[in-house]
Amino acid sequence: MVDDKHLNHASYASSDEEDIDDEEMQQPLTKEEDEEAVLLSNLDVIEISAMTRRTILFCVLILIGGLGAAGLFFWYGYSESVEDADDHFDRRSSELVRLMESKWIDYELTALATHEFCQRENATHVEFTEFYEYVLAAELDVQSLQCARNVTNDERPAIEAESEKYLKETYDYDGYKGFVGLVFDEAGIQAVPNKTQEPYYYIITRMEPFIGNEIAMNLDLKDDELEGRIKLESSWETKKPVLTNRLTTIQETDAAAYAVIIYHPGIPLSTDVPGEYQRATWTSLLVRIPSLLDRVGFLQEENLAIFMYNILDNGGREFLGAASFTIEEKGQPAAVEYIDEIEFEDLIDDHDSDRRLIKRVSIASGSWDVVVVPIDNTYDPSFQFIIFGSCMIFLIGVGVSFWMYSNMRRTVEIYKAKAQAEAERTIVTNLFPETVRERLVEGAKAKNEIIRRRARRRKKNGNLGVSEHLTSEALFGSKPIADFYPAVTILCADLAGFTAWSSQREPSQVFSLLEVIYHDFDEVAKRRGIFKVETVGDAYVAAAGVPNYRDDHAVVIARFAENMLDHLRLIVNQLETTLGPDTGDLDIRIGIHSGPVTAGVLRGDKGRFQLFGDTMNMASRMESTAGAGNIQITAETAALLKAAGKEHWIEPREGKVMVKGKGNLSTFWLKKRSKGGSHVSSGGSLGSLDAQEWFPKEENAEKAKVERLVTWNVEQMCILVREIVARRDAKKAAQAAAARARVPSLKPRKMSLDTASDNTETDVKDDDSATPLEQVKDVIYLPQFDEAAFRTEVDASEVHIPSKVVRQLREFVTGIGSMYRANPFHNFEHASHVAMSVTKLLSRIVNPRQHNIEASKTSPSAVSDVAASIHDHTFGITSDPLTHFAAFFSALIHDVDHPGVPNPVLMEEMPMMAENYKHKSVAEQNSVDLAWLLLMGDEYKEMCEFIFENVEEMKRFRQLVINMVMATDVMDKELGALRKDRWKKAFDEEYREFKSEDEDKNRKATIVIEHLIQASDVSHTMQHWHVYIRWNENLFMELYDAYRKGRIENDPSEGWYKGEIGFLFRTKVYQMERKSLYGAL
Repeated sequence: MVDDKHLNHASYASSDEEDIDDEEMQQPLTKEEDEEAVLLSNLDVIEISAMTRRTILFCVLILIGGLGAAGLFFWYGYSESVEDADDHFDRRSSELVRLMESKWIDYELTALATHEFCQRENATHVEFTEFYEYVLAAELDVQSLQCARNVTNDERPAIEAESEKYLKETYDYDGYKGFVGLVFDEAGIQAVPNKTQEPYYYIITRMEPFIGNEIAMNLDLKDDELEGRIKLESSWETKKPVLTNRLTTIQETDAAAYAVIIYHPGIPLSTDVPGEYQRATWTSLLVRIPSLLDRVGFLQEENLAIFMYNILDNGGREFLGAASFTIEEKGQPAAVEYIDEIEFEDLIDDHDSDRRLIKRVSIASGSWDVVVVPIDNTYDPSFQFIIFGSCMIFLIGVGVSFWMYSNMRRTVEIYKAKAQAEAERTIVTNLFPETVRERLVEGAKAKNEIIRRRARRRKKNGNLGVSEHLTSEALFGSKPIADFYPAVTILCADLAGFTAWSSQREPSQVFSLLEVIYHDFDEVAKRRGIFKVETVGDAYVAAAGVPNYRDDHAVVIARFAENMLDHLRLIVNQLETTLGPDTGDLDIRIGIHSGPVTAGVLRGDKGRFQLFGDTMNMASRMESTAGAGNIQITAETAALLKAAGKEHWIEPREGKVMVKGKGNLSTFWLKKRSKGGSHVSSGGSLGSLDAQEWFPKEENAEKAKVERLVTWNVEQMCILVREIVARRDAKKAAQAAAARARVPSLKPRKMSLDTASDNTETDVKDDDSATPLEQVKDVIYLPQFDEAAFRTEVDASEVHIPSKVVRQLREFVTGIGSMYRANPFHNFEHASHVAMSVTKLLSRIVNPRQHNIEASKTSPSAVSDVAASIHDHTFGITSDPLTHFAAFFSALIHDVDHPGVPNPVLMEEMPMMAENYKHKSVAEQNSVDLAWLLLMGDEYKEMCEFIFENVEEMKRFRQLVINMVMATDVMDKELGALRKDRWKKAFDEEYREFKSEDEDKNRKATIVIEHLIQASDVSHTMQHWHVYIRWNENLFMELYDAYRKGRIENDPSEGWYKGEIGFLFRTKVYQMERKSLYGAL
């Protein structure tokens, strides 16, 4: 053991202490140094002089180049900054215009939905009122909602009677005048009874709200010679919605607040017969422009102002409205401030052309000019960094010049040192003759040979004496390698949540996580001069003060512990994109203790440097009682930190800690350093300086997690897509070989979303009118085993997926994620967990490909026989990559748009949806339809063509998805009974229906696939206890929130555990019974 503190501590000296002082180098040579210079040859002196001149010249050139580079950087940076500011404004302003357009589409869609209601002949005033209240509940501010239609003179008495009765009973209104027209006189707008006997009228039959709009009840728009009738007839003739010019409503209190009316004639139906009489029906929405601006401001993210102008028929522009949006607090809706009316030309003159956006957008039948301008200096170019960078470039040039000059001076000193070393070698040679030096070397070799001969003798003579055989000297040729270290600090760390996390992962994923984490810890330990003792599972042990003494052992271990916390959080968040959900939730707990240890090498097989003693035990106890994200230290370590002036690093832990074999002890927390250098408790806020710089803010943490989940799902789906393509390429190669051998083969129809059909979605669906539940099949036929394709299939990892397909796949997964609601349980993270579980279950089933390589080495002819046998044993499930992809896809989309309540409650809340899906598995069918509608979008055309070779493949994929998603409805007793009957038909000999071997095998495959997705959907009930507790709590909170909001009647907290037990018996016990029949589950 080394005791020279100064010698050992020198290895930790800063680089500043090792550098040669430039000022000393510039001093005149002393007498001794002048004598050393004599050692230099004349040639060296000449070379040094030339090097000095070259160095000075280079320094001048570097200074000039640095000045030029600084100027060039400033010019380029200035141009880029201005361009970036322009691009930033253009991007944000365009987003604002698109946001305004999307919000306007909401009104058009509402008009369309209202029109569907207005077409109903038997719709009552009360139902229309309820529909209007539903529109308001959807937070769509519509000032007036009206239904209008053409009414014959014969229908007039009945409509007037109905309206008079409704107004009397509902509003106690006695001023009803029947069919009325509008008269404009000095008294204003008045409604007068329509006394004419026209063949037909354009009558407003339904209207909400009534209060304030009494004048419009049963208004004859045909009698209106103004814009209303013209717009109405234009809408009916073109079958498209039309928009009025701006107007000011009677109820409007702000004279500067304008509104527009949209007339919507509905969508022409395929049942309409040309030439026959069609009852004209319109919907009119009165939309306040300020309401539209409010809805835009709710989602606006930067400070901007928007101005909207209507394009008149004569080409002129009329002001509609304007508002400025100010973000006062990040994450909160923008503050909206309305702007007074301003002429378009004046607005353009007031704003610079580089800082405004003018875009003409189509609104219904008309067009609007939308102008976006900044309201502050957000979009002004920033030059601070450019100025700073230019100065730094110049200073770097100056620094490099001084460095070159200083390096030249150091080179002179090196030449002197070499000369001195050569002189010393000459002296040593003179002191020790060559023969002596050779004997010294031979003596060292002879000592090693003696040790080797002794070892050979012990191996030959096994009956050595007891005194020789039972000593270290006899066994290893020397005394034990062991020392006592009186001052050491030990760190024990353990991953919190690792056991639960690893229970859901494959072995390769577990080792991948540990290797990445431990490698990073090892690198940090090397940089800090810390000795890594060992790793046991997910535990990491390190020490300072051993094997080399250092008096700052407690301080350096404390800093290392902080680095471990910070780096772990960065690593697990990055790994979540490859290792799946919950990886980012892993944490670490650390315990530290200081004291004496005995350390040495236990020689023999796998000998290594080890530590023994109570200090190790205490560090382990500190770790086990620390808690996730904390660093707990003992009083001994705390005392060392205080002595080192680091008292502000620690704080006492409240209460005492029960330590095995020690009793109740007082311990301390090691605080974390904040950005400013101050410390916070390790048990409190997360992250040190590095972690806070890299980690997302709290309000963006959930978004970052979703993005990581999206990345993980995309990577997993890419793996499955590669397997699909590899199998497809193998089949094509087999077909080509068969063609060359003149063996006829059937080629499936190639799918093209451009030429296969006008509607690929319709081609894929067997019955477009049937609900997903009605499309469930008892038997889905999987591909038969293809021996030729199996032999030629290549490694799927070598398959290249075009970047455009990967981008579309990511956009699709992101779209699916956005369709999930913010439920505690039925959310995107839960769907990712289910996808991970179904992948794990499928990987546990024997795959023919797993036996291909090994079997081919010994008996290539036996490969196909083994693979075919495995294919039949697993009913072809594991041989079909498309089935794997469908299982992952089904898990990902099975809870899309889940409302957070059970199906019975959903059917009460959404009666129209329940009616569409015939009151069965409403949430599940809705998820399938929404996900499939997204998949069939034109934006995913290339992705679908890459994954599915033909329409038949897509049909089978859709059928698999329908069966699997419908199987996740485990709460419907009737469907559960049907599913049990299907299992009996497949596996129970008493009820088995056997028609053919192929049908029997595929029937079994179909029901097994459904049970796989069922087991995955509730897999948290079979995994680690912590995993079960987490998701069970999430489910409870979801139902309790629904109960608190009055959506469900029963309090879930009453008898929750009984319900869970009942659920386990209904589902898991049933699935375990199935497992006895088929070992893959």
